[in-house]
Amino acid sequence: MPPPSLEKKTKVLKNSNKKGNISKTGEFKPPVQNDLKCVLDKQTAVFHTSPKDPVVACKDGVVVYAGKCDQFHKDPALANKSFVFVSHTDAKGEKWSSVYLGIMPVVKKDQAVKQGEVLGKCQGGVLRFQLRKNRIPVNPKRYLK
Repeated sequence: MPPPSLEKKTKVLKNSNKKGNISKTGEFKPPVQNDLKCVLDKQTAVFHTSPKDPVVACKDGVVVYAGKCDQFHKDPALANKSFVFVSHTDAKGEKWSSVYLGIMPVVKKDQAVKQGEVLGKCQGGVLRFQLRKNRIPVNPKRYLK
């Protein structure tokens, strides 16, 4: 079962450094070596990939979920896709998470992962990636190194 935060739509945080609301930019590693193609709805990064390209953790964390996601059955482009959801805590103690959609996971729930560690392989020609701060999606382009 996917985490509850994936089951509902949430608003997108804007990049703001007032009162430390958003951590500094550039602290997350891109999940694949390919260039970022685009960002959908200011919250989902799209990377064009080749099948079986490795997907790596953007930051140290713990795998919360790895496997199929039943909620995507209504979107044919996402049918039969798996995803990995990783929880992170930054130096300030703020909660972050990263979501990798379109990945054949090689990691398991509750597994600790290091930045750059392989989480799985791409399932097709596109990897979708989200960063969330306190469960709210942020524009990943602003935080990738």
